[in-house]
Amino acid sequence: QDSNGRMGKMHDSRYKGKEFGNVPSKDNKLGKLRGEADSKRSAHFDELAKKYTSESQKQALETYRATILKAVQDRRDAVDKIRQDFRTKLIAISSDHQTKLQDAENELLTSVESAINTASDSCKSGADVASIKTQFDQDILIAKTKFIESKNNLSVSDSSVSALVVERDNALSQAYASFKATAEKARAELKAQLNAN
Repeated sequence: QDSNGRMGKMHDSRYKGKEFGNVPSKDNKLGKLRGEADSKRSAHFDELAKKYTSESQKQALETYRATILKAVQDRRDAVDKIRQDFRTKLIAISSDHQTKLQDAENELLTSVESAINTASDSCKSGADVASIKTQFDQDILIAKTKFIESKNNLSVSDSSVSALVVERDNALSQAYASFKATAEKARAELKAQLNAN
């Protein structure tokens, strides 16, 4: 089943860092829903076949069945591709975020180590202790401030994820709309053909 309501529950509206922790569970649930939908759809086709038995009606029903099954498969293929593309892009965003965060942390550690080494060298050279402490505190403050700014700049990842979610949801809506249009047209044509016989 790929209905808007059920599929909406299977997709996080926003990325919270756990998108991939339950991917197998999501995929299994989707597979189960699709299997149930297939069974119901097959039963519906069987009921129609029992009700309409003339040759022209049988042909109309077969055309309808083929059209619906193809539309279902097309929708599922589209949904699967959209979901996979979303995951792939989300992984890329997360990886980039982690890399930049690690770089910022490494830069902080390097700056702190440099400040410590500078203070140590100043002590060995006999510089004024108060001046050494003042310089050390300034160096540490600068390092911390730069690290905080770097982390704040990483918030761009949030907007990137938001844009990705919108992109995914729009693509899903188009897939559902395409299926709905095809199904409604097929039902209208079937109704007209059955009423004509």
